[in-house]
Amino acid sequence: MSSGAELFGWIGMVFAMMVPALPGNLRDIAQRSYRSRRQRAIALYLAGYVAVWTLAGMPVLVVRAQAWSHDLTIAASVFAIASLWAFVPVRARFVAACHRRIPLAPQGWRADRSVLAQGVVTAIPCVVTCGPMMLGCALTGHRLLPMLVGSLVTWTEMYQFREDRRPALAGAGMLAAWSLVSQV
Repeated sequence: MSSGAELFGWIGMVFAMMVPALPGNLRDIAQRSYRSRRQRAIALYLAGYVAVWTLAGMPVLVVRAQAWSHDLTIAASVFAIASLWAFVPVRARFVAACHRRIPLAPQGWRADRSVLAQGVVTAIPCVVTCGPMMLGCALTGHRLLPMLVGSLVTWTEMYQFREDRRPALAGAGMLAAWSLVSQV
């Protein structure tokens, strides 16, 4: 794929996998904004969120331009790393930081800036938390099954009451095995 098509695939993957995990955040933005600003606030929040993910995807474009990155064995390795990443204690802090709220200004350009900043503040820990899974999905060529499993893992982690590493371990482990089997 061309770089433009790869970037389009990455952004599409972000919308397919990460945005479905955001209804609570979007509802929070809407509730903390004046009614006349709600649609704009949600759009700016999403713009900040997707901008961070787009920046995170730039190195992926460079990697996907290499011939070796189209081997599903590489994707399997990345999914294996993602399953191990589930057990690193600092990851739990990043999962919790995905829910961090900052004060929103009530109106004017400060309100726009604060809502955009909230999107960035939410996205940065999400990139750290889900980045390995997203990279693995990108290395499969944005195939549907890895994206569905990754989306399910993301949604499950976003709405857990207590930290449970099993969804990330199981999802990434299953995708690593799928990548190896699909390679054959």
